[in-house]
Amino acid sequence: MADSRYANIISEDLTVTAASDALVHVDYQRVQADGVDMGGQLWFARDNAAWLADEVAKCVASHAYADVEETRGDDLLVVFEGGHDQAPYLHVQVERATGADKGGIYAISMTKDLGRKLVEGLRGL
Repeated sequence: MADSRYANIISEDLTVTAASDALVHVDYQRVQADGVDMGGQLWFARDNAAWLADEVAKCVASHAYADVEETRGDDLLVVFEGGHDQAPYLHVQVERATGADKGGIYAISMTKDLGRKLVEGLRGL
């Protein structure tokens, strides 16, 4: 049985922008069939964009991605695969230090297809 969180997606998209010389912002939108917006955002240091792009690319290309968690500067970055074989998804979480610009905890979960767009956006910065 497919993961119901992803079986009823009406639309899903994201944008990746360099919010400043130091920060990247990912704005994720996902609208479910019931009208619920399950989107979210990520904020993290621009220095971490290449590392995150590489890890997301590995996750998208794999059916057995090993979860990864790494602290890089003010960011604790987590990438893992979830869901079922019929509906795998990609999860990215950033725990940004409280005292850092945009400090807080951010998380998004998306289809692996959209994960490819995230990789392109991060590599295009």
